[in-house]
Amino acid sequence: MAGIGVTAAALALECWLTFGAPHGWAGTMALLRGALHLVGVVAIGGGARLIFWEPGGGSTGEAVGERA
Repeated sequence: MAGIGVTAAALALECWLTFGAPHGWAGTMALLRGALHLVGVVAIGGGARLIFWEPGGGSTGEAVGERA
């Protein structure tokens, strides 16, 4: 459930930044807007990771079909 919540909140942030945020932001606010876009993208990836989380999984380099 946490993954769905994080993903939904990040998608809402991205939609607001794309369609609703003032496009006339300049200077520091433009940098803040770019940083918020990066935060949103990372949060979407993190939410997907929470949704498809494997407790015993890790980056061991083995293919999915090779698991016993």
